Amino acid sequence: MYVYAIQANQYVKIGKANNPRDRMNDLQVGNPVKLKMLFKILCQSEKAAEQTEAVLHKLLNRYAANGEWFQYGPIAYIIRGLPQCKSLDEMCSLIRQHFKHQRRKRIA
Repeated sequence: MYVYAIQANQYVKIGKANNPRDRMNDLQVGNPVKLKMLFKILCQSEKAAEQTEAVLHKLLNRYAANGEWFQYGPIAYIIRGLPQCKSLDEMCSLIRQHFKHQRRKRIA
């Protein structure tokens, strides 16, 4: 099972699926915007995929648009970095570092 990110203009869907390409094609049918696969990360099990998806949703919640869709602009850096992470801990660390850096920029 995979965790994936699919972009539709200013939004990105973070979800899980056995076949992310098929999932994107299903979403494309009801969407007038051309969808783009940003990443797909193979997880060791369905449970690992569910856990990864849940953690990403929770950590990115402040940018939630609707359901599994998030605002892309504020999290573009994170989305680009996630596929290079080798573990869920690395993903969490990347996200937390980004938020920490954003807070420092706002204070300065």
